[in-house]
Amino acid sequence: MISAICKLDSKLNAEVENILFEIAPSNWSIAKNRKTKISTLSGNFNNIVEATDASLLLQSYIGKKIDFIFKELSEGSWKNASRHHFKVWRYKNFVFVPFWEKEGLRLKDGEQAIFIDPAMAFGTGTHETTRLCLQFLIDYFSNNNNPVGSLIDIGCGSGILAITAKLLGFSKVHGIDNDSDAIENSLLNAKNNGLESKIVFQKEDLNSLILYTYGCVVANIQSDILLEYSDKIINSVDKTSGILILSGILNYETEDVTKHFQKLLNERKLKFSLNKDEKGEWATILINFNK
Repeated sequence: MISAICKLDSKLNAEVENILFEIAPSNWSIAKNRKTKISTLSGNFNNIVEATDASLLLQSYIGKKIDFIFKELSEGSWKNASRHHFKVWRYKNFVFVPFWEKEGLRLKDGEQAIFIDPAMAFGTGTHETTRLCLQFLIDYFSNNNNPVGSLIDIGCGSGILAITAKLLGFSKVHGIDNDSDAIENSLLNAKNNGLESKIVFQKEDLNSLILYTYGCVVANIQSDILLEYSDKIINSVDKTSGILILSGILNYETEDVTKHFQKLLNERKLKFSLNKDEKGEWATILINFNK
């Protein structure tokens, strides 16, 4: 196992973070030292050829040359790389816990733990887009006694949104991703939470999205994909009482995405309300067909 590592210029930090989200899931991650404020970009690969090719490709996205150091890693060190930046965090009565910190975890009365091992998949709740989706789900459905019956998580990553939805009370939960590693990781995390037989995860892309309507659709992907597949995404929502959550949207893209979906919904003469929230440089849109 080979690791490609470089110190990241503070001026590039936000730009590279946005690129990593756009190409997620990937082998790359950013860790910031809280004391020195220095950020480190690193990626773990099977061999030096993969590491070199991936580094050159990432530099082409960034548009600048970056000097990487390549180091050979032991199996234990690369498996534990994500542990440096994924810590326990809470939102209302939900506690999102790295699986390796399960032992010794102390919960307050009424708290619900969700155990996540991110491996190489995207989704720990630490990124703004995932956290906004989680907050929308928890805020909306924990305040309703009867969550709508079915939910699909498009671009499920680690499975964190689908697992949370199941614990909120959805009777049918389906997660899809076009990345095999993400599906494998989602299945592992479902098992970590005792939900392996209660959530369906499948490798699938939006071109082959099963024609079925869901009470809630969450699409935490990226703006260009949201726009390209907007018809398919809208078709998958129950338009009489459903909820659509769109995320992976940079702030400056929010207006374009909002206007695009509003236009399509108005053309279909559908009744809906729309809410938006932002965190950092990212935005999430909730479309409510109950209104």
